[in-house]
Order: sequence, then structure tokens, then C-alpha cells
Amino acid sequence: MAHFTQAPDHPVDTPASARLAPAAKVPTMRIPSPLCIDPAFAGLARFMQEQIPFNKHLQMRVEHLGAGSCVLRVPWSEVLIGDPTRPAVHGGVLSTLIDTTGGAAVFSRLTRIEDRVSTVDLRVDYLRPGPSEDLWCFAHVVRMGNKVAVTRMHVYAGALPEHDEDEGALATGTAVYNVVRRSESAKSS
Repeated sequence: MAHFTQAPDHPVDTPASARLAPAAKVPTMRIPSPLCIDPAFAGLARFMQEQIPFNKHLQMRVEHLGAGSCVLRVPWSEVLIGDPTRPAVHGGVLSTLIDTTGGAAVFSRLTRIEDRVSTVDLRVDYLRPGPSEDLWCFAHVVRMGNKVAVTRMHVYAGALPEHDEDEGALATGTAVYNVVRRSESAKSS
């Protein structure tokens, strides 16, 4: 068991939590307004909607795509219900939307079409049941490295919030993606 001593400048009756510095707020990116697809990413938007079979099956739509940020929408359908007694959206739909939106945000930061992204780790926090409404997910890249990228995502029902990205979220996610720069690996071979 670890032994901690009281710092001399704090009275003995001061609780430890009062002596700790406040945690720094993690910087967040505001949800873009108005939503638009940067013309530089129009091909990526089409690819996400039309060329990935599962995205096409869910009728996923790219509502915003800019450098390091993405908003995807899944139109409401009865087949998205995971709990018919409420009814509530299936958690797998939310996690798919979170992962896909984060991946698209990372793809928007790549510099060459040959480069690839794959999910290494995905954490989803389900905050409340999803109602029978369109699902919207906002993602932004927190860190983009040479080999790894980190994103944060928020899912909403009906529409995106106007101000605070935490306001009314159904689920939040954090993901780590492996970045494979095929253009660089071809040079080193």
C-alpha cells in the first residue's frame, strides 16, 4: 500500500480533492455551421455514401465533410430498432455511425488517395435510448499523427444541437485509427 504524506502548506483537515488542481478542459471543436461538403472532399463523400455497401444499406448520408471534421446522418427506419418495447435504436447502429464518422474525419486529413485508415480501438458511451428519428453524428480529429489518429464523436437524434456539442447526445465515442501511408511504404521498398 502506498504511503502519502501531507504537504506542509496544507492544513491536515483539508480534503485531498481540494488540494488538486482543476482538470484542464479538453478542447472541443464546434459543430460546423452551415453544414457543407468541401469541394476538395466531394469524391470522398460520394465514396462513403455509394461505394461502401454497409453505409449504402443504412442509407448513410454525408452532411458535412471538411479537413478533420465530418457529419453523417442515418435516416430513420423501423429496421434500426433494437428494443421494440420502447422502441429504441440498436446500439450497433450507433457504434457503426460513430466509427464511420470518425473514420471519414481521419480520411479527410490524409494527403494521398493511396493511404488507408483502419479502426484500432473504439469506445462508445451510450447515454440515453435513441428515439425514432434520424441519427446525426459529428466527429472531429483530436490528433493526427504519421501512424495513428484519434477522433471524438457525438450522436444526436433529430438534428444537431445549435450550441453545445454535449447537449442532448445519445452516445459519445472516442476512436483510435491506424494510418497506413502506402505512398511512404512504396518509397522505402
